[in-house]
Amino acid sequence: EIDAMRLYKKQRGKRGMKKRIWSLFLVVVMAMSIIPVSEVYATEKQSNTYVGENYQVTFIVDSSWDNAYNASITIQNTSTDVIDNWCIQFPMQQKIDNIWNASMIKYEDGICKIKNAEWNQDIKPGESVSFGFTAAGDFTQFPDKYSILSKKIQVVPENFGIEYSCDKNTN
Repeated sequence: EIDAMRLYKKQRGKRGMKKRIWSLFLVVVMAMSIIPVSEVYATEKQSNTYVGENYQVTFIVDSSWDNAYNASITIQNTSTDVIDNWCIQFPMQQKIDNIWNASMIKYEDGICKIKNAEWNQDIKPGESVSFGFTAAGDFTQFPDKYSILSKKIQVVPENFGIEYSCDKNTN
């Protein structure tokens, strides 16, 4: 009689465990059916290369989803001179929401102006720098032109002066 009672309790415990597992499973299924899920579209990488005077720019769409995409841009120095303190400008339909390895200076009238980060400001001959960003909106087309805005200019020292003034002495 005692063995029969133990066996009954053991079987009842197994049935109770099965009921709890099924209940947990049903709760998870119900929760998943009411949580909204945004659609993510897997796309193949798209790329385009622009060749400018003494530089080359490669624009790659790394990934895209509903109403946004990630892209990267690589600037390669094809000249024999260093590109000092680079800054690049190009037309783009979408606004950049997030950027890494560079800084957004300005976005106005569909023109992006992007400047180097502190650690990648110069591009030596034959080398390149890359930066990436997330843009709001669906990708529609690659920029048709890029301009490197960093140029060395020789100046005559006699044409410039330095003026120093002290507005407040905090000694």
